[in-house]
Formats: sequence, C-alpha cells, structure tokens
Amino acid sequence: MAEYQGYTIKQNPDTGKWEIFWQDKKQEGEYARQADAEEWIDDQFPLNR
Repeated sequence: MAEYQGYTIKQNPDTGKWEIFWQDKKQEGEYARQADAEEWIDDQFPLNR
C-alpha cells in the first residue's frame, strides 16, 4: 500500500493489479504497475500535465 497525492494505492492480492482509493472509495480502473496508478492520479491534477 502506498500514499500518493492524497490517494491510497493498494495491490489487490487476488488479481495482483493495483487499485486507487480516494477517501476509502475505490476509483475506476485497475493497473498492472503502481507507476501506472500514479500516472492516473497525476492526470487528475491539471498542473501536473
């Protein structure tokens, strides 16, 4: 589990994919790598583009 930009990124033990949570609510999508999840989070902030 990792914290990034206020989001929580967790690896699903059943699928091995990474999931993103905001205030304990799962966000859309599953990611093969933690870095892919971090990219999705970066895309949510216009200043990071």
